Parts: sequence; structure tokens; C-alpha cells
Amino acid sequence: MVAVSCPICEALLDIGAPALGQAVVCPECGEEWRVAATNPLTLVYAWEMDDDAVLGDEDDHPRGGPA
Repeated sequence: MVAVSCPICEALLDIGAPALGQAVVCPECGEEWRVAATNPLTLVYAWEMDDDAVLGDEDDHPRGGPA
């Protein structure tokens, strides 16, 4: 088992076998984190985004060159 401190409240978060992208919720403050790296164990804030915010609109970013 691997443990890391919550970046917000510093509560101990026990993570069984950390995997990249794994969701981790702090039992004390309720913040949700994602595993960004496993060695050393690093957490990043799990922002809520929709697909358009991540991928963008195809009209805004055409994939082909000029016609």
C-alpha cells in the first residue's frame, strides 16, 4: 500500500496500487485528485471538463491545410 498527503488538508490518503489517471478522493476534505505519476507518487487536481473543452471544436482548428 502507498500513502500520500492530500495537497489541500494534508490528510493521509492510502492508495492500494496506484495507476496513472486513478481517481483518489480525500476522506477528510472531499477533494478529488488523479494520479499523475507513480514514482514518486504525484497527485493533480481532477478538474471537471467536457469533451469540447479538451478536444476543441473542429471548426476552430481545421486539420487540413489551405484549400
